[in-house]
Amino acid sequence: MAEPVFSDEWLRNSLEGVVGAERLAGVRAQAGSSGTLWEALVAGNVATNEQILAALSTRFRLKIADVHQVDPKVTQ
Repeated sequence: MAEPVFSDEWLRNSLEGVVGAERLAGVRAQAGSSGTLWEALVAGNVATNEQILAALSTRFRLKIADVHQVDPKVTQ
């Protein structure tokens, strides 16, 4: 059976510091035919949502908003 190709395959390059090539190969081997790389990493306890977001933030030089610091008046 061929390894799945995830719709979010572009994440692979962003996660080099979080997930090594061997662990990524293990995730691919265990992943089903549906889903995303992100979901497979989190479901397999290979990476957390926070680790993935931090890696993306670093790669694309974007700040992650802290929703706990948002003024509640803004959402109304």
